[in-house]
Amino acid sequence: LAPSVVRSDQRPARLAPHWITARTPSLIKHMAWWAMDKFFLDPGFTAPLNRLRAELGLHPVARIFRSWLHETDVVVGLFPGWFATPAKDWPPHLVLTDFALYDHAQAMPLPPALQDFLQTGPPPVAFSAGTASAVAQGFFKTSMQAIEKTSLRAIFLSTFPAQVPASLPKHIMHVSYAPFGALLPQLAAFVHHGGIGSTSQALRAGVPQLIRPVAYDQFDNSQRAVELGVAAELLPRQYTPQKVADALQTLSTDALLHQRCHHIAQRLAAGSSVSMACDAILNRLCHTGLLPQRPLTEYTTP
Repeated sequence: LAPSVVRSDQRPARLAPHWITARTPSLIKHMAWWAMDKFFLDPGFTAPLNRLRAELGLHPVARIFRSWLHETDVVVGLFPGWFATPAKDWPPHLVLTDFALYDHAQAMPLPPALQDFLQTGPPPVAFSAGTASAVAQGFFKTSMQAIEKTSLRAIFLSTFPAQVPASLPKHIMHVSYAPFGALLPQLAAFVHHGGIGSTSQALRAGVPQLIRPVAYDQFDNSQRAVELGVAAELLPRQYTPQKVADALQTLSTDALLHQRCHHIAQRLAAGSSVSMACDAILNRLCHTGLLPQRPLTEYTTP
C-alpha cells in the first residue's frame, strides 16, 4: 500500500523523524535495518508468523521485511511511480499502479448536517488523527486553539467523541465519519497524520495538506508529499497553536502550491489501480502456464 514497505539502501524510506538517508554510510544503514528488525519487527510480526507456520508444518523464516515479503511471483505496489520513483535495489518484479482510493464516496453521501455546514460559509479545514487513533485529545485541543487564531472554519473528524473538546464554537463541527472522496474536494486544507489512505485521498482531491506524522509509514508519506510541493509537515512536538495557524495561512495563500495540487489531482482522476493490479497478476499467471495464454493486449494497461 505504501512505498515504505520496500527496503532500499539507495533511497531508504523515512521510518522515523530522523532516519538514514541515501548518503548515510553503508555500515550505519545495515545497523539501522538490523536494529529495526531485531527490536521491533521480529517480535511484533516475524515471531507470530513463525508460530502460525509451525502449526502448518512450515519452516521458520527470518527478517521477513528485508526480502521474504517480496519473494513472490509478482509484487504489486498500490502507488504510482511519480510518488515513489523505484530505486535500482527494489525488487525487479515490482509492478506499480495507482493508489487504492475507494472509500464509500459513491455509496455513502455526506451527512445532511455536514453538507449544510459546508454550504453556509467558506471552505473549512478538516482535521483527522487517523481512523484508529483513540488518544488524540491533545491533537484536537491544539487544533481548536489554532483555528481560533485564524479566520478559518474547521471540521474535526473522529470516531471517538471523547477525543474532541466538549464545547466547540459554531465555526467548528465534529463529524464521526465522512467519505474522503466526497469531503476533501470541498476543503481549504486537510490536516492529518500521514497515513497512505489520507495522503492519497488528499492528493486526488487536490487539497493542500498539513501532515503531522506519528509512526509507521507516515513519516515517509509525509516527506514524499512535501517533496511534491503540495504539503507542509509539523512533527508532534512542533504542533503548537501558532505554528499550525501559520502553516494553514501559508497553505491557503500559496498559489503555486494550489496549482501543483490541481495538477496531481488530474493525474489521479483515472483511478486505474485495480485494473493495473489485475493486469499484473493475470499476466504472471499466463506466463507461468496457470492460465491459458491470451493476447497480451488483453491484460495490458495503458
